[in-house]
Amino acid sequence: MVTKNADGSYSYTATVNGAIWFVFASGLDSDWAVFNSQYRYCPVGDYDVTVETGVWNTAYRHNTSAYKFIGTGDEYVFKFIPGAGISPTTARFYIEGEVAPTQFSTFTIAGEPASVFGTEWDVSNTSNEMTLTSSGVYELIKNNCYLSAGTSVQFKVVANQSWDYSWPLYENGSQNINTSGYYNLRFTFNPETYSCSVQIL
Repeated sequence: MVTKNADGSYSYTATVNGAIWFVFASGLDSDWAVFNSQYRYCPVGDYDVTVETGVWNTAYRHNTSAYKFIGTGDEYVFKFIPGAGISPTTARFYIEGEVAPTQFSTFTIAGEPASVFGTEWDVSNTSNEMTLTSSGVYELIKNNCYLSAGTSVQFKVVANQSWDYSWPLYENGSQNINTSGYYNLRFTFNPETYSCSVQIL
């Protein structure tokens, strides 16, 4: 059930365990196949959707522009904040589960340039798999990488070799190189906080 709040927003509460897709719309039928995009209210334009806590993923269905969200069995509040002039006539959230892994078995670095990663943005390159350290943080060390001045090392951490689970969420991790030379780079990922970093050793 969708609740209209005093501040003009709309919210929906649901328990989510695993990955789902969701969209907020007016005039939305009960199946993705009959979804009418002209009634879609997210995530395009000047509209905004938030979820209280939880893990976001930037992936979305191009034919419906539905958001992807990953829950861990908790109860979440999905909140839609309409843009100026938006007044839904039939407000509803549509949520659909996805058959997807909820446990991560591998974390891989994908990025550029190839002088660091061997291949560029290749989630299947097993030479870029991270190793779990005794501190509970995953790491990948790349030694003797030649990088030219002005190069920007760009990367994401990808779980289970699938872009459906990748971090940082909204941008790439990066390290700018000011001086040409050979570099040793240490990439880290904290699976508890989903934070990523790269350090020049």
